[in-house]
Amino acid sequence: MESFSGKWLALTSSVGRRTLSAFFVATLIPSLSVALLASYTHDNNNAKQTIAQLQHDSRAFGLTILSQLRTASDLLSLIADDPNIPESLVGRNVTPIFDELEIQFFNDRTKANLPRIIIGDANLSGNRKIAIAVPINSDQLAGNSFLVGWLPHHYLWKMGELVSNTDNSCVFLPTGTKLFCTNSNSPPIELMFASMNASSTGIFQWKSDDQDWQTNYWELFLTGQFEATPWIITQTRDNRPSELWILDSNGYYASILLILILSPLLVASIQIRKTMQPIDGLMDGIQRIARRDHTQSIAETGPIEFARLANSINKMSSKINSQISTLSSFSEIDRILLSKKDLSAVCQLLIRLLVDQQQLLQATVVLLNNKDHRDAEIYRNIPGEALVEESRWRLTDDDLTRLNTIWSATPIETASLPAAFRISCESEYLSAVYPITINSLPRAFLVVSISDGETDPSTTELIDGCLERLALALETIDRTHKLEFHASRDELTELANKRLLGERLQEALIDIDSAKSEGALLYIDLDFFKSVNDIAGHIVGDRALAIVGHRIERIFSAGSTVARIGGDEFVVLIPCTSTDIMAAEAADEIIRALSHPIAIAGVAHQLGASIGIAKIPADGKDLEELLFKADLAMYEAKKAGRNNWKYYQSEMKAVVQARVSFESELRRAVERNEFRLYVQPQMNIRTGRVIGGEVLLRWFHKDRGPISPVEFIPVAEETGLIIPLGEWVLLESARMLTQWQDADLAIEKLAVNVSLKQFMNSSFKKSVEKAISISGEYSSALEIEITESLFATDACKTIEICEWIKNRGLSIAIDDFGTGYSSLSYLNMLPFDTLKIDRLFIEQIDSDPPETKIIEMILDLGKHLSKNIVAEGVSSQTQLQFLQGRQCQLVQGFLIAEPVAPKEFSKLVGKTPYYDKLNSMTTTLRMSETDGETPDLVIVDSAAAMEHH
Repeated sequence: MESFSGKWLALTSSVGRRTLSAFFVATLIPSLSVALLASYTHDNNNAKQTIAQLQHDSRAFGLTILSQLRTASDLLSLIADDPNIPESLVGRNVTPIFDELEIQFFNDRTKANLPRIIIGDANLSGNRKIAIAVPINSDQLAGNSFLVGWLPHHYLWKMGELVSNTDNSCVFLPTGTKLFCTNSNSPPIELMFASMNASSTGIFQWKSDDQDWQTNYWELFLTGQFEATPWIITQTRDNRPSELWILDSNGYYASILLILILSPLLVASIQIRKTMQPIDGLMDGIQRIARRDHTQSIAETGPIEFARLANSINKMSSKINSQISTLSSFSEIDRILLSKKDLSAVCQLLIRLLVDQQQLLQATVVLLNNKDHRDAEIYRNIPGEALVEESRWRLTDDDLTRLNTIWSATPIETASLPAAFRISCESEYLSAVYPITINSLPRAFLVVSISDGETDPSTTELIDGCLERLALALETIDRTHKLEFHASRDELTELANKRLLGERLQEALIDIDSAKSEGALLYIDLDFFKSVNDIAGHIVGDRALAIVGHRIERIFSAGSTVARIGGDEFVVLIPCTSTDIMAAEAADEIIRALSHPIAIAGVAHQLGASIGIAKIPADGKDLEELLFKADLAMYEAKKAGRNNWKYYQSEMKAVVQARVSFESELRRAVERNEFRLYVQPQMNIRTGRVIGGEVLLRWFHKDRGPISPVEFIPVAEETGLIIPLGEWVLLESARMLTQWQDADLAIEKLAVNVSLKQFMNSSFKKSVEKAISISGEYSSALEIEITESLFATDACKTIEICEWIKNRGLSIAIDDFGTGYSSLSYLNMLPFDTLKIDRLFIEQIDSDPPETKIIEMILDLGKHLSKNIVAEGVSSQTQLQFLQGRQCQLVQGFLIAEPVAPKEFSKLVGKTPYYDKLNSMTTTLRMSETDGETPDLVIVDSAAAMEHH
């Protein structure tokens, strides 16, 4: 019975019956009036609204598609304009603009060189894939090459939000080919394409399967911006007739409006007036609740129904008040996290929220830093007040040990806390301690003091919510700080990265402009770092980079920025330098700091630094420009001998441009076979006969003529072209040796120079094997010449490769001996056959007095080690006589013969060219005397005779 009474309260109570009857009559008449009026206005306006909406939607859809096509075309053109189109982009997904990039070649280009639109095959839904093709102007891909970007389906066609859900949007070609429809179940508009083209208004109606449709079409012209025909945009909507009655509104609108207003007021006011008093009280109470005013309760008077309602509203108001207060505080915490990221404000807000509860007298939040946990911040309120006080503590080792034993998910006793916290958290009331761990590490704990020793469910829920918010705040702030740090820092050295360096440069430029001062950017490249990586490995190399970064950072104050921008390259931004001397002094300080050996795992590694300096703003205000110019200056410092610094000069750019041009010419020279081999004859000093030679590489440029090896060999080394060039020289030398030996020429040794980069390359052994295969039984006459600098790079690997060469039957010569960095202990271990005395020492024989101690030492060393000695650069008879007296075995130089082509060298093998020249000159002098001529000068010095010749 109670259930029935509660369910049918409106019928069983007098208030309900009277109110229900009055409102039934009051709403019946307005409802009928509104229905009649709606019937009239609906059909009258429906046609116009439909046409306007379809026209707007088709045009908006078409313009949006055109905008997407332009955006894709512009982006693709930027990529295509790059003179070196990155091959890594082709075939890859470049979302959200392109699914895939590829290069295609078409038969021709348009006169305007416009982008093209490519229509792909239809998918299962009948929609076609679209691609943009833009011409490529790169030198590498000249002609009719196009960069094609295939657009993802969602990028071009997902425009449904621009039209109403009842519309069917389609795109066609003028031929009737469907490109896309928003609705796969759309009406077959393509069947009506001929009728649509015949329409002159852009609107036409048609029927399909007993359904009336209304379609608007709009032509999207693409010819001006793309090499493509126009697209036809259609919008289709069903044309349903109104099922409401049609009513002529002349003279009825005013009457209906009066009935709609007056009838409810007249009927309802009679009954509502009798029940408004208690309802007014309820309304006032509800309005106070809406204004968050929960201080006054609603009077529970009037009929029993209203009294019960007032009681329920009062209970709801009390609960809402508590929940709104909690949610408001939690919302404020979330706002702080999203805006200020201020943990202090979060802690103070949580404490005030907790102590607002009558059961909680005091709340304390203890935060530990997320590094070593030794520093703690304590926030607590004064008992009975909402005022929060702050304090800081430094934890001892005993405190940390105690903390590491108490972290758990359940509350703990205050007696378990370290003494430093126990004093702050002690209270005369019962206290509970709630630890908070983040990623299994202690980060904070919450201490609450309870007045009666037990909390109700709402207070417990509040504490749990506070713990969750505090943990979330700690996680959010820690994660944010970590992301911000890694976004602006180098992961290895924790120095600034290039992004942060750019931000600091912009800040520095503001100060420089306002103070009318200048700054400096120092570009630092480590010398000999590659040898650390190659010998000790990348782990040691990374450790060395971290130490270098720390040394540089210690030199500068907080106002400067030290950054690592990649590899072994560091940059220092000095925002204010009053004079050039300050930047130079800073560079000197860096060089001194890095000149000290770096000890890692008991091994000392010696590095250095070459530094380029760019002035700010004189050399630029853009980071990339400053880095480029400082980099140029750094390379000049390296060329000047390393371990020093250079300021950027404007002519350096021209030097680099010339260098780039020279590199390009060198690469083309390899392709055009402009290189030739020459041979420097080597003479046995005892017999005077040519018994071998040294193979030399010469470049004969098609326009510039001969180019010195001093000019092109270093460039070939740096660009890596020395590796294929060196292999070619070695294999050609093996072929020449085979031909000469087959012709019975007595060639004892044919020496081939091998560069450091070629020697250390993994392909070198394969080149030697090919040379051995070509020379066959004569391979023992091949001699590999290496320089002492190989020992400074990697002595162990050098010895290992030399032993392999000896085991393959070839001989080894150490070129330019005495000018490198080799140790005598390495000479004792190295399986070499010949030492070549550098020309610098040979030239000292002609000095006054002659400097011959080093030569004599090398000759004695070769004699004790049973090695052959070759003297290079012999150009005078004095030098030759000195070497003859010291029992040097072989000599080469202009005194003997200049480097000659292979064909001319074959004529010198086994001959005595030096003595032949002397005999020829002597004969000429004697013939002059016989003819009765008295020469002005009798040549008795053969060296002078050679110079004259």
